[in-house]
This record gives sequence, C-alpha cells and structure tokens, in this order.
Amino acid sequence: MMRVAELTAPGGRLARITGYTFWLGVAGFLGLVFSYLISAGLWYACLVLLAAVPAFVWFHRFPIAGVAVWIAVVPLVTATASPAVRQVFWITHRALPAGVLVLIIVGSALRTSPRRLGRLGRAEGLMVGFILSSLVSIAMLSPEPLAQTVLFYDRWIVPMCLYLIVRLLEPSLRELRWLIPLAAGLLLFEAPIGVATLTVPHLLPGEWIVLTRATGTFGDPDVLGTTMAFCGVICLWAGTTTRRPVLRAGSILLFVLAMLMMFLTFSRANWLAGVVVVAACAWIFRERLGALVVAGPMVIAVLLVTGLLAGPLAFAEERLASQRSQESALARLPVAVAAVRMFEARPFTGWGYGNFDQYSRDFQGTVGNLVTAEKNHASHNLFLSIIAELGLIGLVSFLGPMFIWGRRTARAYGHMPLDARRFVATLWLVVGSFIIVNNFSVMKSTYGLGLWWLCLGLIGTTVGRYHTTSPSRWGLEPDPKSGAA
Repeated sequence: MMRVAELTAPGGRLARITGYTFWLGVAGFLGLVFSYLISAGLWYACLVLLAAVPAFVWFHRFPIAGVAVWIAVVPLVTATASPAVRQVFWITHRALPAGVLVLIIVGSALRTSPRRLGRLGRAEGLMVGFILSSLVSIAMLSPEPLAQTVLFYDRWIVPMCLYLIVRLLEPSLRELRWLIPLAAGLLLFEAPIGVATLTVPHLLPGEWIVLTRATGTFGDPDVLGTTMAFCGVICLWAGTTTRRPVLRAGSILLFVLAMLMMFLTFSRANWLAGVVVVAACAWIFRERLGALVVAGPMVIAVLLVTGLLAGPLAFAEERLASQRSQESALARLPVAVAAVRMFEARPFTGWGYGNFDQYSRDFQGTVGNLVTAEKNHASHNLFLSIIAELGLIGLVSFLGPMFIWGRRTARAYGHMPLDARRFVATLWLVVGSFIIVNNFSVMKSTYGLGLWWLCLGLIGTTVGRYHTTSPSRWGLEPDPKSGAA
C-alpha cells in the first residue's frame, strides 16, 4: 500500500492529479471567457488573453523573470500622460509582481511546482505590520481612503511583493546573473535620456522634465540617482566575476558613467550619496583601485576638454554656493521641525498616512534665528514624514527589516565567499544611497521604493542561506581568504 508521504510528495500521484485538475480547471474557465467575449464582439480581448496564457506558463516556470520584467519595463511607463502607456504600467507594476507572488504561493500549496520556498521570519513580520498599520491609518484618518489605498498599494505593497518573490525563491548568485546585463542595459538607456533632459528637453515627453536636471524617464532626479547607483555597483561587481579584460574595463567605464549621471541630477543628496558609493567601492574593490583612479579622471578630462561639462559645473556651483540655494535649504527646516512636533503630539499612531501636508502647516514656525515659515512646504525627509504620519509603529516596522538584515549580514559576513560578500556589500551601498537621498527628499516614485525592497530581498536571500545551509548547496565555493572584503 502506497504511503501517504509518497502520495503527497512533489512528484507523487496525488500531486500530479492535483496539478492536472488545476490546469483543466483553468482551461475550462478560459473557454467560457473566450465564448463570452466572442459572442459580445470583443474578439480582440481574446488575443490579449491568448498572449497572457504563454506568459502565465512562463512566469509559472520561471517566476524570477517577473522581477526582471519589472526592472526593465517599469522605468519606461512610470511617468506618462498617455492612457495606453498607463495601461502598460497597470500590467507590469500593479498586476505582474502580485500575480507572480500568487503563482509562487499557489503553485507550492497545490504542489504543481517542485520548488521549495524559503522560510520567512521577523523581517517579513514587520513588513506585514507596516502594511496593516498603514491600512488601518488610511481607513480611520484619511479623507479619501480609496484613493490613498490605491496609492499605498502602488508605492509600498507592490515593492514588497518584489522582496517576497526573491525571498521565497532564494535564487543563487548564478541564477541572479541576469541582473548584470539588465543593469548595464538600463544604465545605457537612462544615461542618454538623462543627458537629453538637460540638452534637448523639447524632444522628450513633458512628464520626464524637471527644471534643468537629469531625470531620465522617471521625471525625478532622486529616483534617477538611486537607479544609477544600483546599476553602477552591479556593473562594477560584475567586472570582478569575469576574466575577460574587455568586460572588466567595460564594467569600470559603466560605473564611471553611472556616477557621472548622479552628478548631472544636480541633487545635493545624490552628490553626497555618490561620494559615499565611490569611496566605499574604492575599498570593496580595492584591487581595482588603480583602474578606477585612471578611468574616472580620464573621462572627466575628456568632458572638460570638449567643453561638455562647462555648463553643468557652473550650475553645480550655483546649486552649492548661491544665496538662492542656501535659502532653499533653510526653507526646509520649518517642515522638518513640524514633523518632529507632529510626532510629539501623536507619538504612536501619527496623523494618518498621506496627511502630512494637511496638518504640518499648523506645526511650522520660526526656527531660531535662521528661518521663518513664510509659506507651506512639502516634506523633504521620508523618515520624518513616516514618523509624523504613522508614528513610532510605522517607522519601526518600516526600518525594522533593514536593521534585521544588517545585523545578520554582520554575523554571516565572515562565512561568505568573496563573490557573495562583494555582492551583498554593493547592495548595501544602494540601500545606503536610498537612506541618504531620502533624508533630503520624499521618494514617492514606485520604482525607487521598488529598488529599496528588492535590494533588501536580495541581501536577505544571500545572507540568510549561510545560517542554514552549506555554501556548496548553492553552487558557491568557500573563499580561502574568508576575512577579505
């Protein structure tokens, strides 16, 4: 008599019967849908569904591809006024990550996939706490709960789906090598667009243009800067994983290009983040320091000789030293003080998600002898905004996963192979860039928040495996110099 374990195993008879039943049910449901659409004259919708079927099968077999599609496509459809392009955004951002996550969970529950899912823990519990506390806050305190819920879904829930996809699938570094061409391609696409927003803005969609700053396709210089940090460090890390001199030299040039684009955003927060990234990379990849020292000044010298940097350098000087720039920086102080006062008034629950601008004006005032709040300003600090809107509960549940993975990274770092250590270190640089930038702005872009959670998910997956499994299971050979950076 066949044992229960043999029946319920991923390759057992019961698992196969369950899988066949599931797919027959899907086929029957689609048949009914097609019949209705054709009878209603909506035959073109059938074509869309037919294209969706192979996509469904593809994402079921290779769910990590959903993350790759999100990284590649969402930058093109984030800032747009076109209804058609907006529909692509709904599919690739609102539907794809959540749909892939459901496929992974349902496939595991029905045993239609032999994939073993990773274990979740306290970090993910805090994420659930952040979602629930925010939704309760919206329901109780928001004047427009439905609109705020949709906005919250776009900005927070979808990026967290990216995190969960990576954590559940637990891809190895070999399985994540698709990040390298994706990061290089995104960098080479966004860099010319960023330059074009400075030089020929009239040729580009108006949604991409913000004053005289490089914004890429995001319409936001801070999102472009963080994206460039992500692409740059991934490319630099990729150069250490190949023995081809051309690819190694190309990775350095791509990194220099990414740092140059961070400068051209003319965001002082991006400049600070770029300095930190360059200094940290000089230490992490110190055996390549000579090549970095040669490549960087060489590219800058070419730009100076050709005069391409004359205008940007003059504008950068104005951004740093002009009276207008100083007044702009000081004008943010009353808003920051208002956030602290709002927190003191409601330290645990806050004033409601998305309600900062509605209540902050009453808390703004004179800040010493520096500045007086003459007009209402939006918040320029994401973390102060969270603590004012959601209280201590919201801030702790938001930052908690980062601190948990930071502590586990410190514990596991010495046991990790050199390649994995460098990969994790570069991802922490992206997280650090996000922290720096959002201390001077509120990144509301879905793509910037998506990169934040995606990087934390990749860090958690890479670090977490060294607590429970041996490196050989993941195709990584231990590094004999385990103490090296």
